[in-house]
Order: sequence, then structure tokens, then C-alpha cells
Amino acid sequence: MVATPNIASANGDTCDGGSSWFGACTHNDGSSVSVEYNESYNSPSSNNGGGSNSGSNSGGGGGSAGREECANVAETASDRCQGYLFRPGDPSSPSASSGPTLPTSFSVNDILNIVPQTPTLNMEPNGWGLLGQPVNFWVDASTHRVNGTLLGHPVQVQFRPQSVRWDFGDGNSWSTNSLGSSWAAQGLPELSDTATSHRYTERGEVTVTAVVSYSATVFIAGTSIPVTGYVMATSTSLTFELYEQSTVLIPNP
Repeated sequence: MVATPNIASANGDTCDGGSSWFGACTHNDGSSVSVEYNESYNSPSSNNGGGSNSGSNSGGGGGSAGREECANVAETASDRCQGYLFRPGDPSSPSASSGPTLPTSFSVNDILNIVPQTPTLNMEPNGWGLLGQPVNFWVDASTHRVNGTLLGHPVQVQFRPQSVRWDFGDGNSWSTNSLGSSWAAQGLPELSDTATSHRYTERGEVTVTAVVSYSATVFIAGTSIPVTGYVMATSTSLTFELYEQSTVLIPNP
């Protein structure tokens, strides 16, 4: 007889009771989403309900049955299998002669950690900037799903970008709801101000980064679980030189 799943449960920031076959919890540490799965099983009734083996299951027979049932569980949780084996009783106990006892239940637990894709940071002019003129930035960050598996159950976490925190490398930073886009995509001439552009005032080399805040939803066993708070992902960085623009008057020949 194969062990049967009982109601599943787990603990975390956001929990979903699920059905009698599944329960899951999500946890957000600010940079990744953890999904916890905890399923509990009732032991088979091969011990005739008495907690010890008797009759045809006495002696080594009970242990053999335990190993057989353990093999069934080991297909999905081999490292937890030992919790299901028959265990010898106290030799001094009156019931010891009737054989070893079987735990009434056991549980299987696993945790999956999923991170969003790394956003790509872009700029124009490409690789340089002029003092006093707008340098335009944008990030390639879209709604996407990342796949995983928890004890044989497929899991998907959907990440949707909500805002961007820009660090312009000169001591200035701010947040926007816009991911930004190129001047051409916005129908603007070059060196135009945008919601995600910045004007620099000092020469030198700067490194710019952006942090995208994602909302997240877990999809598992036909259930969607919203994740509390935002999950943040830091973009690739851009390092470039700032130049001073000057005007030179050339007389007509």
C-alpha cells in the first residue's frame, strides 16, 4: 500500500492553503522569491492499525514492507525516505516481540529560490556624454516568467516591472515609473530631455546603474499566489567619459 498525501501546509509571508494535495508559501527577501512546499503523508495501514506488526508481518516481514513502501516515496523524496522506514522498538518492551513500529505520518518539505532576469541598461549618445547636455538612459526590462520545480510540481514566478531607481554616478539619483526609451522611439530629436535623462556638470568618468522593482506572482498547481512587496534587480552598469563642448569660430577664407 502506497503512502497517501494528507493536507499540505507551510509557513511564510504569503500562504495559500490549497487543496488536500498541495499547500505553498512565498517569501520575498528583496532580491528573490522563495517558494516553500510542504506535503504530509499518512503511513499505510500494513500494521493492522495497531502501531506494531503481527501475524504475517511479524519479524523481518514488516521491515521488508517498510522498505518497499519507502522505495515508492523515494521516487520523489529519496533524501527524506529514511523517515518512513520501520524502526525497531525497545527490546525490553512487551510489544517488542510483535515487531518494529511504523510512524503514523511523515512530511516532505522543499524550498525553491527564483530571481528575476537582469535588466540591461542603455544610453545615448552611445558611450560618451557632453557636459550640460542631456544623456538619455533606458532599461530593457519586461514582464517575464521563470520556471522551476518543487518535488515534481512545476512552478512559475512572473515578474512585472513597476519602477526604476537610477544612480547617475555623480551623486544624483531618483526613481521613475518609466523604464525609459531611446530618443527615436519617443519621436524626439537627439539631445532632448526625457523622463530618464540626466545633465552632467563636471568632467570625468562616471558609472551608471539602475535598479528595477518588480511585482511578482507565483503560479503552482493551478493556483496563483501574489508575493508581498517588490523584488529588485540591479541592471548591468555603464561606464563612460564626459566631455566639455566648445565652439571654435573659423574665419571665412
